[in-house]
Order: sequence, then C-alpha cells, then structure tokens
Amino acid sequence: MDVVRPPVRAGKPAVFVAVLRPLEVLVGGRPVKVPGRTRRALLTALALHPNRPVATADLVDRIWTGRPPRRAGLTLRNLASGLRARLPDGPGWRLVVTDAYAELAVAPDAVDLLVARRLAAHGRTAARAGRPAEAAALMRRALGLWPGRPAADPAWPEFAALVEERLTLLEDRLDADRAAGRLDEVVDEAMGLVVAEPLRERLHLILMQALRDAGRPGEARAVYDQLRGTLADSWGIDPGPELQALRRSLADPVVGRPAEPGPQDASVLMFRLRGFAEVAAGPQEEAALRDGWVGGINRHVEHAAGRLALVLGGTVVALFPDDPGGRRAQRAATAVRQAAGAAGPDPAFRAAGRVTCCAAVVSGPAPTGDLLGGDAPTLVGAALDRCAAVLAAARPGEIVVVGTR
Repeated sequence: MDVVRPPVRAGKPAVFVAVLRPLEVLVGGRPVKVPGRTRRALLTALALHPNRPVATADLVDRIWTGRPPRRAGLTLRNLASGLRARLPDGPGWRLVVTDAYAELAVAPDAVDLLVARRLAAHGRTAARAGRPAEAAALMRRALGLWPGRPAADPAWPEFAALVEERLTLLEDRLDADRAAGRLDEVVDEAMGLVVAEPLRERLHLILMQALRDAGRPGEARAVYDQLRGTLADSWGIDPGPELQALRRSLADPVVGRPAEPGPQDASVLMFRLRGFAEVAAGPQEEAALRDGWVGGINRHVEHAAGRLALVLGGTVVALFPDDPGGRRAQRAATAVRQAAGAAGPDPAFRAAGRVTCCAAVVSGPAPTGDLLGGDAPTLVGAALDRCAAVLAAARPGEIVVVGTR
C-alpha cells in the first residue's frame, strides 16, 4: 500500500492512548471519555498499529466483527470525524483517513504499546550485553505498563498476539532476574506461572534453571517430570531438546550450588492430587479448593516435623530430615488420608470424596542442605526421582513406602 504520511508535529504528545489495559485516553494529561463502542473500537484498532496504515476492510472487520453496515466506508469516516473532534491533531498526534486506509501517526510516547516495546527492546539489548540487572529493571518497567488483559476485543487476532508478546517479555525478565542472581524471587514467581501456563516450556526451563542455580536439583527434576507428564497427556509429545539436555545435566547431584555434606536418613513424601478442575465451578474456586488441601497437608507435615518443599499443580512434596525408615513421613501421609476420609473429613479437605489423593514415601541416606532459608533438607541424589516414579504407579488412597538403599 502506497502511503503519503503527513508530518507529525514535534513536541510533547497532545494525546496519550493506553491499549495494554482497558482503553484510556489522556489529553493534556487529563482523562477524556471516548463515547460509543464503535468509536472506541476504531481508536483501539489504530492504536494497536501506531504509525502503520490499516486497510479500511480490516478496520470494518474489527469494528463490526463480520456484520458491517450497508455503507461501512462512509460510517467509518464519520467515526473518524467524531474522534478528531475529541482528539484534535496536535504535537505528536495525527489521525489520517482515506478511502483505502486509516493511520494513527504519533510520537514515540503517545501510545503505551510503543513505550513498552521500546523499554523491552532496551532491556533485551542490556541482557545481550551481559547487564542482567539493568535488563530486568527495564523489562519490569515495560511490564508495569502491561498489567494483563489488553483493550483489544478477544476475537481480534491482535488480542492473542499481545498476550503472547507479554508472556514472552515476562519470560525474558525472569531469565534476566535469574542471571542477576535473584533466584528466590524467580522461583517463587515462576512456580505460580507454570501452574497458570502448564504447557509453556520456556517458563519451566527458567524455573528449572533457577532451582538448579539455587542448589535445588531434586526440585528441578520434579518440575521436569510434571511437565513431561502434562505434555504427554495433552499433546502426546516430550519436552524440547533444551529441557531434555538440562534434565540430563541434573542427573549429577553436584550441579548448581553444592548441598552441605553429611548424609543422614531423610525422607521424601510426595502427594498426587487430582480432580480439582472437575469439582470446582471455575478457576477461582479451583484455586481455593487446592489451597485448602495444600494447607491441610502442610499442617500434618509440620506436626510430623517435616516441611513442604514444592507445590506444583497437583503435586505436593514434603521433606523430613533425620527420619530413619520414613516413619514421620508415613505418619503425616496417614494423617492426611484419615483427615480427608469420607467419615467426618477435615474442613480443609473439601470435596474429599471427589478429589483423589495418593502418596509415596522414599527414605534413605541423602546429603542435605538449606531449604528456603530454613533447616529442612534439600534432598539431592535419587530420592525425588524415585518418589515420583513410585507415585506414578500408586492408586488413589494408597500410600507406598520404599527405601533408597
């Protein structure tokens, strides 16, 4: 498309438009209301493609979603005239409309999308130059403009593209934070994100790398195993080559920060919980139901002098230092099974008859180290892998106990 662009006057933009959240317009720093769904849709469609001509046919399709009025071209020009009346041309802002296309010609600071992309680009440049702390700070500023749901209609292709662009930026920022040594923060945030995005491989990769760098390879292996099962169930595929290579490197328990020496008889207790999505009426109820179960499990684990180490979706891992034969771990597992029983269940274990729970206990000599700033052990070696393998074969309600010797 041949386009002759009129010049955009220099100076501070007269108008600022935010489209990375529900549509917001500022003129001279003050909010201005843009009335009418179709007029707001036109402004959103143009602001999502700043300084680029958007074909009239595409605008008509966005605004009227396949049901245009009889004289759509004329109606579109009338909408643009209404926009101009409220948002007149000025420094850094000009609305161009022809029979073939429309364009929002703006200064770099006139649309939040342009600002966020510029910050993200500077952040990625800093990351490539080996300045991860600076990179993470710039990307964090970009994400601050991008809280979540964009102004685009979910049916527009731009909506899915913006969601993906934001997730990619979030992954880049997490990776920069990891490179800058903010391991605890990255692990905590990524743990929640992989629950929300259980099929997103790069998020799992960053989480595994952060766990490895923090000296928690057993937990990194558990993350991989969870992802591998999810990918197999959903798409029938294995994790990608980079994840597989990282998993192979974690076979050596010395990867990352070494744990403190001193083998002792320690135990891993791993629960597998299933059925929350089928029982809950929606995502919020599902999360509340899962949180209740995790809280109930944690109470019994702490009563047996253990500590939760990992909660990932429906997998809950607890560690018990100095636990010969896994007696305390078994006691905690049995207490959970009894509390979640059909006869007078603990209030924490709602929907106990429909949520399934099984557990595996693996005990034996294991080097231990600091876990999450406390004194519970981080098991390295084969304990977590063995526990995950045993749990995969367990039936609902079953507690399987094995040793590593």
